[in-house]
Amino acid sequence: MKLALLAADFSAPSMADVIISQYVEGSSLNKVIELYNAGTDSADLSEYSLAIFSNGNASPSQSTSLSGTLAAGDALVIGSVANFGGDSAVIDLDYELFHNGNDVIALSRNGEFVDVMGQIGDSANFAKDVTLRRGAGVNTGDADGSDAFSVGAEWVECTSPSKDDFSGLGEHDIDEPCSGGHGGPGAEVLSIMAVQGASHQSPYVGQTVTVQGVVTAVQGSAFYLQDASGDGNLRTSDAILVFGSGHGADVGDELEVTGQVTEYTPGGSGTGNLSTTELTSPQIALLSTGNALPAPLQIGEGFLPPTAVIDSDGLAVFNPETDAIDWFEALEAMRVSVQQPLVIGPTDKYTETWVIPSALAAERNARGGVTIADGDYKPYRIQVDFDDRIYPGETAPVANVGDTLSGLT
Repeated sequence: MKLALLAADFSAPSMADVIISQYVEGSSLNKVIELYNAGTDSADLSEYSLAIFSNGNASPSQSTSLSGTLAAGDALVIGSVANFGGDSAVIDLDYELFHNGNDVIALSRNGEFVDVMGQIGDSANFAKDVTLRRGAGVNTGDADGSDAFSVGAEWVECTSPSKDDFSGLGEHDIDEPCSGGHGGPGAEVLSIMAVQGASHQSPYVGQTVTVQGVVTAVQGSAFYLQDASGDGNLRTSDAILVFGSGHGADVGDELEVTGQVTEYTPGGSGTGNLSTTELTSPQIALLSTGNALPAPLQIGEGFLPPTAVIDSDGLAVFNPETDAIDWFEALEAMRVSVQQPLVIGPTDKYTETWVIPSALAAERNARGGVTIADGDYKPYRIQVDFDDRIYPGETAPVANVGDTLSGLT
């Protein structure tokens, strides 16, 4: 008699393990939850629901059933498209979440908890004003809603501060959770010059980008970031304004900043005012401190604004060589220095002073100012505005027509 040996398959059965992989508890309604299928098979999301237990309550204040399928290794981002402060294209399920830093997030499958973030019944803050990602190698959820929550090895805060950090949403990396995604540490770094572009508006408006540079000035909730060396292209600015409260930046810091590119127009677009290119909702990584500031660009002999034309084409063509409005746009947010500026307008009550470079001294009239005429508005005039947010505790200099300043940066 012969015995036949049958090969048995002892490999693990395919399974779906959906976990909470990213948590955003940001300003206003910037509330987002990312789910990730860490299993080996597609997940039937109709078996899953997401609930929020608010303020220590034992019953959920908000709950939604999911639908569709989630492939193994894929992520699902849940949040409000209308209220999300980042790139809304990353939102997969448009659902408004209302969790705060003391509210428990619970993912259930067929009515049973499979992953709980927080401790049900406890009203203490455990994740306020932060973005957290699941730690490296974590592929199963915490199904116990009664145990205490701590960040520990289970969760990681990839940027500091992490409030309104939207990077990586939709691209969870189970091995390297801070590797990047939609911006943040590890993302592709663009030059500031590329983000500014040779135009009045950035070619990246509405997109989330990552840049690097040195902080040249801090202005309350904003700071100026400039490329350390620049590219020598006088048609593109080397610097950009970064806006975000609690940024913690100091002059001389070298930073990697991820933010959404916006064009801010004072008073709104209907005013006809020019916009300023900004990075908003920034996520900041400190690279080094105490760096020398980029040398200011010298405005004077050999590099002067156009003296006759403000705008020849209604901003249709970007030509800083001939149009003064484009020439100044190409210097937006940069450090500049005016060589021996001549005062053509006295300092007013707003600490604003009008000057021209000494190389244009011949443009002055007999009284030391410049004469404006119809069709000749002297577009080379430079308004100097003393900002006590940049120079706190210092007194604004006062100058009069005919004065010559030793320098201006």
